[in-house]
Amino acid sequence: MLKIYDLMKLFRYLLFLFVTNFMYSQISRDSLAMKKLKAEIKDELLKEIQNQKKIYETNLNHGLDKFSLHGYAVVNYYNYDYDTDPTLKDKIDAERLNLYPEYQFNDWIAFRSEIEFEHGGTGASIDYDTQEEFGEFEQEIEKGGSIKLEQIYVDFLIKPYLNVKVGRIKVLFNLAQSLDDPDEYFTTHRQEMENALTPLGWYESGIGIYGTFAKKFNYYFTFTNGLDSSGFNSSGWIKNGHQERFEMVNAESFATMLRLDYKYGKHKHTYVGMSAYIGDSATNRPKEDMKESAYVTLLEGHFTYNEYPLRIYTTGIYGNLENSNITRCAV
Repeated sequence: MLKIYDLMKLFRYLLFLFVTNFMYSQISRDSLAMKKLKAEIKDELLKEIQNQKKIYETNLNHGLDKFSLHGYAVVNYYNYDYDTDPTLKDKIDAERLNLYPEYQFNDWIAFRSEIEFEHGGTGASIDYDTQEEFGEFEQEIEKGGSIKLEQIYVDFLIKPYLNVKVGRIKVLFNLAQSLDDPDEYFTTHRQEMENALTPLGWYESGIGIYGTFAKKFNYYFTFTNGLDSSGFNSSGWIKNGHQERFEMVNAESFATMLRLDYKYGKHKHTYVGMSAYIGDSATNRPKEDMKESAYVTLLEGHFTYNEYPLRIYTTGIYGNLENSNITRCAV
């Protein structure tokens, strides 16, 4: 009986060891499975967080970080001391405020614009003419100023040597069209020669192609609506042919402009170059009162040196108007 009892005791002991080992193995397997499950959940959560971050960054990239705004303002004080008009008062003029809203869609497509407020904007004002014997008040509906949408275009930045603008763009004929910020010309008045003969602040609607090659040469080509010869006259030549006085621009004929600059210095405004413009101005007249063509041909050469402490700007312009004797431009 003792031996049987001992055998049963041994059997129970072995059974206990077996059950204990089985339970331990099961617990170990459950623990490993739990760790694996936790790792999988952690990976899923990490992936979800990363996806949410990408979605947030994508939404952010289509938001305000793509928008930019810059600009400048010009306020002038004029101290007049004219012998011809000693009664002329000194003046202060809020000449203009220029704002440039821009939006970068991606690495190579951008929207750009320019809004200009001139002389306090529009409204009603009264001007006093001291040249009249008893003085004269004149009311101006435009308050002597204006609000203009100067530029609005889409800019395609394809390659350094090939970029395209489509919309209302600047016509970069002559040096004054490039050096038009207030710190880029020498006096409070804009360049008088260019301002007397050609449109200053010259913007037209069309397409512009520009770029840089050989690291030193910059080119700019435009194909835009042409001028309107009904605005030409003997005192301002083609200056008033710029179609700003109408709500909509006539585009029966188009004009081309090509400019080429060679940069030879460190400063961005140290270069020498030339530009040319040609376009028929007869068919853009409001009335069909001129059967002959009136091609405007302009040639210009310029030189600018801006290396501290010396600044030199110079330019020369040649112009020809076909059939000027039958336009208002005849002298």
